Order: sequence, then structure tokens, then C-alpha cells
Amino acid sequence: MTSPSALPPELRGDPVLGPPQVRDPRASPWALVRQGGPWMGEAARLQRSVARAARLLRAARGRAHVLWYSALPEHRALVFACAQHSGQSALWGPWPAGLCTNWTQVSGSLQAHRRGLPWRGAVPSPRLARLHRRWRGWHPRGERPDLVIALHPRGTEVLRREAHAALVPTVGWGAASSASLAAAPWTYPLWGSPESLPQVYAVARLLARAAVLE
Repeated sequence: MTSPSALPPELRGDPVLGPPQVRDPRASPWALVRQGGPWMGEAARLQRSVARAARLLRAARGRAHVLWYSALPEHRALVFACAQHSGQSALWGPWPAGLCTNWTQVSGSLQAHRRGLPWRGAVPSPRLARLHRRWRGWHPRGERPDLVIALHPRGTEVLRREAHAALVPTVGWGAASSASLAAAPWTYPLWGSPESLPQVYAVARLLARAAVLE
């Protein structure tokens, strides 16, 4: 995966995340965060939580392996765009059990994926195809993640339990079941509406730019 800092300026504006600089302030990510909707009353709380997560990412630049994650089909392009823009890793689909707590065993399939590239033939074997779907967004030098950013709370129960047990910080939307969050809360919760795609894209854009190595 190419580091975004090595790309020419005209290529840094990812087609999913949008251009790095927005001239019209009404179209900026913060404007989208503050737009009206069912979460308007929580806009200030969301803005503070996003700013806190962005400070964490800026402090971790170059020192932490960040994993962008979502299990939702509509977030697939966004997860990979955030990872590519920030020079980090992406994972889309069901969370692999043991990713945080049993990395030695889980990383075996990652190594098998790396050994299988480039493809030996025109069509990969079914096993290599499955490994490619799971690990294709992983940074070439990435090992166990030091920080996980989840773009939606759905399907994150195992993620949060593992990260909590392995002391891996997490950033995620706070709108999950209260019992589930009480057992394994996000380290840095984002207080907003994860069902609002414009809001999710705006927050993801801000966090991805905060993680970019300048």
C-alpha cells in the first residue's frame, strides 16, 4: 500500500473521501457533522468526541498501526479509502475471532495470503481467494493493530471484547446496545448517528486526514 504522503498532490484527493481541501465551508466535513437531522441536539457532543479522536490519531502518526473496520456493505469503499488515504490497514466483513487476543494464530492466514501473492496462476485457488477477501486491505508491514476505528457498531461485539482484553484502544460509534457497551465500551466513543451515511463519511474523512503522515 502506497503511503499517501508519497502520492502527488492531485492524487491525494480520494474519490470516496473527497478532496483534501474544501473551499466552500458549507461543504466541509465539520459542516456535515453540524447539519440538521435527528442527531442535531447531539452535534456539539459529536464534534467534541471527533476532535478527541482526531487528536489521538495525530499523536499516533508514524507510531501506531491503525485498523479501519466495518461489517456493513455500504461502508466497504469507505473503509478501504480511509486506510489508503492514511497509509494504514482496512478490514471489511465479519471480525476474525482472535485478531486482537490471539494474533500469533490468526496471523498465520495473513502470512499465507502474503505468500500467495502474486497469484501463481490466472485464477487463484478458493482458499487464496478467501484469504484475499479478508486481508487485501492489510498494510504490507502491518502486524497486530494498535488502534481500531469502527465506522458502525453493528457486528463489533467480539471486536470490543477482544480489544478490551488486549488493551487495544478503540474508536467507535456509541449507539450500540447498552448492555453490550457496558461490558466492553469504546475507548473513544463517537456520539452521533451511525445510520446517517453523510455523517459517517464526514467523520471518517476528518479522522483519515488526521492520521495522514505529512
